[in-house]
Amino acid sequence: MAEWLNTVFGGMDASVFAFMHGLAESAGSLFTFLASFFTLLYEKGIVAILLGLVLILFKKTRPIGICMIGAVGLGAIITNLTLKELVERTRPYLANETFRGYWEYLKVAGDAEFSFPSGHATASMAAATALFFTGKKKWSWVGFPVAILVAASRVYLIMHYTSDVLAGMLVGLFSGAVAYGITVLLYRIAEKYRDKGFFRFALNFDLPDLFRKKPAGTAETEKAEETAPEDPEKPAKEESKQDP
Repeated sequence: MAEWLNTVFGGMDASVFAFMHGLAESAGSLFTFLASFFTLLYEKGIVAILLGLVLILFKKTRPIGICMIGAVGLGAIITNLTLKELVERTRPYLANETFRGYWEYLKVAGDAEFSFPSGHATASMAAATALFFTGKKKWSWVGFPVAILVAASRVYLIMHYTSDVLAGMLVGLFSGAVAYGITVLLYRIAEKYRDKGFFRFALNFDLPDLFRKKPAGTAETEKAEETAPEDPEKPAKEESKQDP
């Protein structure tokens, strides 16, 4: 499989690497710094997962957080645990002397894992797709430019072939769509059993509620109403009012 990829996409990959190397030579360390930043942003998908965990704490953004974590997790299973081990494509800077020269010029650290597909591209596109499906439509698209920059950074740093990041982005799109379907299903189940303890908590918990102060006397009034004994004479009083 790896040899087939190198043969079919070899020309495209070499042309893109040459272009990226030209950028590195013309812009000094600027693009190298930016590429390293976007690579770090999605290292192991940790930032996306942490963001998803924060979003889960808020009622309005909980669907986004659930979908994002699910998408990144599914993408990691498909890419890092399955396809990379099946294809076993060597990193470009280890497979080609020209590409190694490009990589050495950048003076960046290498990576021991296999190359196809890109885990960074998968995670960033999975998170972007999850945000697109579950976020407000006015800003739900903002994850896609970030995903493209993350994917480009991996090629610039000679960590991945262009075909690696394109495949990773496709896996990310798929993972995001599947995670969205699962998120919708989970919410339907929760709504069906919303009166049950766990599902009621999952639907209604909102972190700001823990810090919101109730109006003075509210808690005492509610407690008094719950514990106040019934007036034994009340039924008799009501009957006397109705007696002509």
